[in-house]
Amino acid sequence: SVYDQTIEVAGATSPGARAPIGTWTFVGCYQASGLAAHGSGLTPQGCTAACSTEANMAAVQGSSCFCLSGGRVTLGPKADSDSFCQTPCPAEYFEGTARHCGGTGGYYSVYEKYTFVHQTAQGCYDPRRFIWYQIVAIELLLRDNDGTPTGVDFEWHLHAASINSGEPLFPYHQPLQHMLMGMQYDLDSSRIVGYTLPYWGQKPLTERWVPTVRLVGVQSLDTGIVFSHKEVPFGFDTSEVSTFQLSTGVSAIDALHDVYYVTMPSIPSVPGFIDPVHYKTRLYGINLNTNQDILEGRLLEQSVVLLEVNSQTHELFGLLKEEGATVDDPGHFYYVCFGRSFRSNASTSTQAVLFQWTFAEPIVDHVVNPYSYQNFIDKVYQVGATSVDHVSNTSFVVMKDSTNAIDPIYIKDINQQGSLKSENFAPLPSPDVQATWLANTDPILPLSLPAPKLMDARFTIDGRSITVRFDAYTVEGALPVDSDGDELPDGIDWSTRQIGQRNCSDMFARRTAEL
Repeated sequence: SVYDQTIEVAGATSPGARAPIGTWTFVGCYQASGLAAHGSGLTPQGCTAACSTEANMAAVQGSSCFCLSGGRVTLGPKADSDSFCQTPCPAEYFEGTARHCGGTGGYYSVYEKYTFVHQTAQGCYDPRRFIWYQIVAIELLLRDNDGTPTGVDFEWHLHAASINSGEPLFPYHQPLQHMLMGMQYDLDSSRIVGYTLPYWGQKPLTERWVPTVRLVGVQSLDTGIVFSHKEVPFGFDTSEVSTFQLSTGVSAIDALHDVYYVTMPSIPSVPGFIDPVHYKTRLYGINLNTNQDILEGRLLEQSVVLLEVNSQTHELFGLLKEEGATVDDPGHFYYVCFGRSFRSNASTSTQAVLFQWTFAEPIVDHVVNPYSYQNFIDKVYQVGATSVDHVSNTSFVVMKDSTNAIDPIYIKDINQQGSLKSENFAPLPSPDVQATWLANTDPILPLSLPAPKLMDARFTIDGRSITVRFDAYTVEGALPVDSDGDELPDGIDWSTRQIGQRNCSDMFARRTAEL
């Protein structure tokens, strides 16, 4: 069944601050005949809205709308390519885009309400286009040659909705062969990153898990919206990955360093016995440019509930669950810093990224909130639900006081530098909500970092140099690159970085520099 979803913007009071996400999904170009028109002069958005009360499927040909109350049995075969639906839509719909308004020769663009959202697959937010992406499934009834139902299958789709209205944005919908787990939006490359897995409900027991990292690029050009799909040929180097998988994708992305962090289970086992409850975690950091794991499958004794990266400081954070000492002890949660990635200075254009690991036992020595961590250790957290404000160095988590369904949800801010200052957001009611995801709607990176402020400047004891400290990290003069002309960043030009020693006159007024 479809469960209600809403987009909610913290602090907003406009009607769009809380909007239901439309369930209609573009499923492709189909042949059909003998369909009865429901209306005319409608866009795909208008057609699906008109059919919502009487059908779960709709078809568009030109500006004519067809409500398909009989489902897919009223359709013929699916076209080999969506290019068979070449008729332009009405001009007011995405400037008359094709592919979504059918074609000649009995071809129709078909839309269907999704069956469910994969709750643990996460979602991600494109702050430049104001789009919320998520993975949805459409249940298909399988039949034999006589039409007798024999079972069910699922289609997986990348679903896109407006953050302002909740309406589906069909030109940004994409079919997927498998569901996408651990979704993250790469801010400086205009792409979605995740890893693919087969649906475990239908996976043969003897089939091994083979997760692959997938990059879905998005280009909004004058000629139309273009998607590109790429798989990163990365091999998880431990046998546990091929045997067991987590049902929830816990991941994070460093947008400026192009590093995708993801967790995989490490299940303790001996011949004849497997314990899938008390497991360890392997943490991978995949350089999307070189396909290298900069963490080398780092093994953690604890379960990882959340991962988050501050793309300004390149620090990696995580919420760890440490198991209790006894069966009756539920364990405790700790928000820690694992370390930070850094770019090699051997070459100004190098794509090599290294990682300085600083986390160690005991956990309490590495919590980011040493003066307030006791307030977080016994809460209940939404796995994978986290966001970050790169500028104020603040992480946000979703938590409750207990597992009771009627208890309110709290969005809690944790300062990554240990400050006790908190926004103390009001609790959110949680009826009819199965999952909560967070997204920073104005991440700033990488286009408009504020100028760093001078904290202090001190001469060394011999008076030959000055040590200057600023209040924030910067991208060191690296510039965003728009390679396709859609006015959105597609990468970072690291060759423009200002690194190494600098002349004092670059930083200080002439009279000061002459000292």
